[in-house]
Parts: sequence; C-alpha cells; structure tokens
Amino acid sequence: MTGTSLFLYYGNSWAGSVSDGPSTFRFFDDFETWNATAGSTGWTDLASLPEPIADQTSAVVDGKIYSFGGYAEGPTDPVDDSYCYDPTNDSWTQKTPMPTPRWGMVGVEFDGKIYVFGGLTGIGTATGVAKNEVYDPVTDTWDTTKNAIPVGLADEGVMAVKVGTKIHLFLLSAHYEYDPATDTYTPKASMPTPRYWSTCALVNNKIYIIAGYGNWAVGVNEAYDIATDTWSTKARLPISIWGATRENPVINDKIYVVNGLDGANFYYTNYEYDPATNSWALKGSSSHYRDGIGCAILNNKMYLVGGRNAGYNPNGLTFHEVYDPSAEVMPVSDKWSFTGAGYVTAETAAKYKGNYGMQIQQLSPAPNEQLAQSLNS
Repeated sequence: MTGTSLFLYYGNSWAGSVSDGPSTFRFFDDFETWNATAGSTGWTDLASLPEPIADQTSAVVDGKIYSFGGYAEGPTDPVDDSYCYDPTNDSWTQKTPMPTPRWGMVGVEFDGKIYVFGGLTGIGTATGVAKNEVYDPVTDTWDTTKNAIPVGLADEGVMAVKVGTKIHLFLLSAHYEYDPATDTYTPKASMPTPRYWSTCALVNNKIYIIAGYGNWAVGVNEAYDIATDTWSTKARLPISIWGATRENPVINDKIYVVNGLDGANFYYTNYEYDPATNSWALKGSSSHYRDGIGCAILNNKMYLVGGRNAGYNPNGLTFHEVYDPSAEVMPVSDKWSFTGAGYVTAETAAKYKGNYGMQIQQLSPAPNEQLAQSLNS
C-alpha cells in the first residue's frame, strides 16, 4: 500500500461498542483501551466478586477492601451481603450481612469502622433508607443505634467523604456535616448544581463533586471550600456521565473519574483531574465498561468492584479490577488530548496507536465529522 492513504471518518467519539470487532473485520484494532501494547495501561483483572452485584459501596480498613449491599437482579432485588477482599492473596471472604438490604448507599471509613449511609430498598424515593449503620471489621458486627440521616440524604447515589474528624454527605442540593463523636448532622452550604451519583473527592481541604445525574447526565465540576463553607466552579469533565467512581478516588492528589453512563452508553473511560492546575487528562481505559461500581483506594491503586452494563433489566456484575497509575504506559508524544466541553480533539501532529499496531493521525481538530489518516503502509 505504499503511497496509498486510508481515511477514517467518524463523528460520535463517545459511542459505545455494540459489535464484535474481530468477528466483523478481517483486520481489527481495538482503539478503546488507549494503549500501545496490550496490558500496558496499568489495569489488571483480579478475583471476581463471589456474586454479581451492582450499585454497592466499598471502603478500606487495615489493608483490606469491603463491599456492602447493592442489587443482584435489578433494583427491586436489594442485597445485604458483605464481602472482604484481601489483596495479599487475591481472595474474597463473606462477612456478617448488613442489617438493612439496600443499594445506592455510600460507605466511609472512620476510626477503623465503616459508616454506611442512605440508599434504597426498591425503586423510588418511597423506598429511601434514612439509616446510618456502622460496621466494625475487628468484631465483624454492625451497630444499628446511630441517629437517622436527614431525609434529604435518604436516596440512591448519595456521596460522602471523610474530612478530619467529620464526614460530609451530599445528595441533590443537600449537604450535611456528620460528627461521629456526637452522632449529629449539621447543614452546610448547598451544592450549586443539584445531582447525585457523582464522583466525590477530597484534595487539600476542598471537596470536589464531579459529574453525576441532575435532570440527566452532567459534567459539572464544583469544589467546596471547607474553611469558608463556599463553592466554586472548576473545569468540567469533558463528558457528561453518572455512576462513575464515587468513593474518594484520589491518588497522589489527582482525582480519577472512571467508567459511568450517559443514559445511552456505558463507558471504559478514565479521566484524571489535577486540582492544582484545574486541568484534565485522559488516561488508560478500564477493562470493562459499566457504571454503579464500588471504588476503593489502597496503596496508591484504585480497585473497582461490581457494577452493571445494562440500563434496562440490569443485573449485577462480578468484575473486579485494579488500576495502578504508576504502571501505566502511554506514549507521551503520541497521546491525544481534549478541549472544549465534551469532545476529543488533537493537533495534527498527534498520533493514536492501537493494541495491534495500527496507527492513525488526526488531520483536523474539528469536533465533528473528524478526519483521520492511517499511518500504516
């Protein structure tokens, strides 16, 4: 093919995969995982969950990861199952069930225990759970005596993060500070953009609420200053999704927004946000597209547990994978970047290399009907 150029025309760069590439094309190269060679993006599959679960929550205590609740066969099937993952031997152990079966709740580690707030027992706000149940990994027991959470937090997709001796909780416009010492809730400045199922992360005494579900998927990024009880708007996520990594996905002061759903497509994408520069970078994609995952950070690695990949009649998944940013290999000179509000673009010098050797180069930075040329001869 010397002297011949192959042109690829594409418009919706965020459309999900709906066909089997290797079975469809004589020559197929998977460009979804952003890596030059297979397995070079820092992602590794681990021991699967013992059962399929979606919309659960995860937390870390003493080097082990805990997964609570969720649903197995749709939101009318909440579970009370509790599991513990030990990364030293890549194994799961079942623990004492959560007292209230529910999904969409959030777990936060505090003083060696895990506080589990909110969630639903079925479909709709009528099934909202206004409970704060506390798990003690040492005794494998649950404390059900804590005060109920405010009604405004009793729903699916509630967000929470530990800040010093307090825990901040968010849902839609509601924002409360919980004090475990006094078992009390204090209202704080409301979220400017009401939403839930957002990424919630703490970096340098500011809480970032990113993306989520408002009236539909949003990409808003708003930061709460704990010292001044005020909010500010930051650089938005380049796409609009909900159900991405929710439980404080921070490694070395960078926030990772991984996976998610925009209402039509589930995502593999992995975006890294740097609060210091207020900028985003697209990193190596995860291995499995889904939303409603449990997220846990341990030893500067991010563990993703369970989730779902069907919007109607959703069932849980057993996927369990880990991401190590330090192990990721992405060609710096060939890396694409993104600009604007929700689309990928690149300068003409940027090249994109697939898993099996195919390379393309974008010839125009236009956001729609983009033009790419094969670099293979």
